[in-house]
Amino acid sequence: MTERIDPRTTDLSRRDFLGAAAGLTLALTVTPDPLAFIGEGLSGEALADGLLSPNVWLTIATDGTITIVSPAAEMGQGTFTTLPAIIADELDADWAKVKPVFPPEWNEKKFGNPGYDNYAFQTSASFATRGYFKAMRIAGAQARRVLIDAVAAKWGVPAQELSTEPSVVVHKATNRRISYGEIAGFAKAPAELPKIEDKDLKPAASFRYIGKDLPRVEVPLKVTGAAKYGIDAQVPGMVYAAVLQSPYPGGRPETVDETRARQVKGVTDIVKLPEGVGVVGTSVEATQAAKNLLKVTWSDAPGAHHDSEKALEEFAAIGRDKSREGVPYESVGDAKAAMRGAVKIYRGEYRTRYLYHAQMEPMNATAAVSPDGKSVEIWTGTQGPTSLHNQVARLLGIERTNITLHQHFLGGGYGRRSQQEVVIDAVRLAKAVGKPVKLIWTREDDVTGGKFRPMTAHHIEAGFDAGGKLVAWHHRVVAESVAAYTSIANGTPPPPLDRVVMKGSPIPQSLSRRRASLTRLPRTAASIRSRSGSRCRRASRGCRRCCAPSRKCPIGRGVATDAVSASAPWSKTTPWRQGSPRSRSIAPPARSRSTISGPPSTPGLRCSRAMSRRRPRAASSTRSATCCGRRSPSATAASWSRTTATTK
Repeated sequence: MTERIDPRTTDLSRRDFLGAAAGLTLALTVTPDPLAFIGEGLSGEALADGLLSPNVWLTIATDGTITIVSPAAEMGQGTFTTLPAIIADELDADWAKVKPVFPPEWNEKKFGNPGYDNYAFQTSASFATRGYFKAMRIAGAQARRVLIDAVAAKWGVPAQELSTEPSVVVHKATNRRISYGEIAGFAKAPAELPKIEDKDLKPAASFRYIGKDLPRVEVPLKVTGAAKYGIDAQVPGMVYAAVLQSPYPGGRPETVDETRARQVKGVTDIVKLPEGVGVVGTSVEATQAAKNLLKVTWSDAPGAHHDSEKALEEFAAIGRDKSREGVPYESVGDAKAAMRGAVKIYRGEYRTRYLYHAQMEPMNATAAVSPDGKSVEIWTGTQGPTSLHNQVARLLGIERTNITLHQHFLGGGYGRRSQQEVVIDAVRLAKAVGKPVKLIWTREDDVTGGKFRPMTAHHIEAGFDAGGKLVAWHHRVVAESVAAYTSIANGTPPPPLDRVVMKGSPIPQSLSRRRASLTRLPRTAASIRSRSGSRCRRASRGCRRCCAPSRKCPIGRGVATDAVSASAPWSKTTPWRQGSPRSRSIAPPARSRSTISGPPSTPGLRCSRAMSRRRPRAASSTRSATCCGRRSPSATAASWSRTTATTK
């Protein structure tokens, strides 16, 4: 990953950081509540109570408590511990005194991930620690320097004579020691933050916490049942909601027979939504029961005619057709020339089908819209606070600053909680009924209406010389574009490359001639949902050809990836629709890396046969060995593959 310097930790004025730090006071500095550190900061009023805020990332209280902002979503992967540990290591903090908090405000300029071009709040693709690592090390080192400079000024000694131990500054020449808590009582923030260079950071050999085993800060709460997830949110005056969704994207409710649903005790409102019908009431049981009694006719839409099996065959054909150039994704050396000179060429095809995420906590969101519709509060666990703010702001026509997000722990995500459709419908319903609404999707709702992992077709060629040495590798990937789909939802331009689709395809060994490219063909901007009652042949009898390709090069070296990405039929409502639902277009190569890419894709288009009346089983965590919720025969190699060899 190309390392970026985070301007938030290099050029920040006293006014900037004092204004930013004003919201970072932590509740547990004034209360013994054991859950207080799993929350948000207080207002800046408490800064007068002896809190030192060396920069926007942390505060130090006079009792020694060190509050550190941890902006990534915590969904079981441990970043709520890991990110504060990075700052704590450079700060030389006593880990027992460290308390993480979620950001007091979702401001990308202050707390966003510097690994993303727009500093987005997005926790996915194993990018939280990698993205924040350098910035948080600098923030910790800056704070340590502020403490040392404050002590040097108070004691009248050179700062170079001072060192630190966990939460203590030491002057060895006079054997004096002072705790960070004591320093917080008199230290003042500098007018300009100290400049930190690479040489000022700790060498790896001196790490106390980075790379070491640490107790996870949230695990005790999970063990005792005290951890708070989005589904646990309770708001005064709150009502519950369920949504009967269109069986395919773009389907609008044309007629709604709500007679029987209205008869369920506790049901108070029934609301038409763009692609569903919401039922609002006083209990989860009432709304879910009434939802199942609705009789709805749906408008036609391109998604109603999508056949995922046919589309996958088309993907595979595109992968074989090398006259259809892909957008370059990765290229090393002259793979084409090396392939032409190869004595033997092996060709293989691999396919993956749609895969359900199977996160444990049901999808949910609670929303309360102000009477004038100009502000909203949301309680949920999300992997994408930036996309949530963008989409809700567009929906209500308000500024992002008028959105208050209360982040919670996530009961599993796997990318599923990067999507905001549940949040959006919760906001719509709350505005319609004038009350806080908690919307919950059942497992059945999510399996039939949620976003799947995209299906892909891979065409790989490996060339060998007369001695059996691998001399060229060419990998074409045909897939729906996750990046284009999410860009459309967020109202932002799609990036030239889809790193999510290509993750794992380029092989970073030292082969001198390799190519990687992605082809994405425009067919839909919305998730493709199955037609009611249809069933997946593979899901009903067990998959035989659905496995993802092995992420290891079978030969052990070399890469050339040419990825090709396609999408399913366009929704009538998508701004990206081009011509007929069956139309295709190919974007010109973006750079020397290769991706054939068109507008939007669908992360998790709905398999047109996977949504049977019999529920598919949840996918195994061994994702490369599952599809349609069923275990494949082999967990080590692609279960659908075809390999041929050509000898010159």
